[in-house]
Amino acid sequence: MSADRAEPTSAAAQEILDIARGDPGRARLLTESLRHLAEQDARPELRELAQQVLAGRSTLRQTMMSGVYREALGQRMDVFLQWYRGLTPQERARQEAAGREQLERLRAAEEDNERGHDRGRSRPERI
Repeated sequence: MSADRAEPTSAAAQEILDIARGDPGRARLLTESLRHLAEQDARPELRELAQQVLAGRSTLRQTMMSGVYREALGQRMDVFLQWYRGLTPQERARQEAAGREQLERLRAAEEDNERGHDRGRSRPERI
């Protein structure tokens, strides 16, 4: 993991979990998507959007109210929808299955991560 990897603040992490309706797998997927935008997107406005959200300087909800960001993300959504509409029913089914599998892996990883944190907190301190 890179030292400059974008990590969400605790407030940002809580907002992401709220948007994910408490689903840790969806929250992790959203966080990874924001990290990808923050670190690798070719469009500076999308990098900035993700950096602002992860740093807790803006919320996703506030960001989506901004016309600049809404337009940039809308363009991305248009590209995705065009791709998705071009899939055959069999290709859609495969993509949906792959998405469900990825979400389950992320949920399991997040549960493992939480169990690890719980174990770490329950250990007595050594003097």
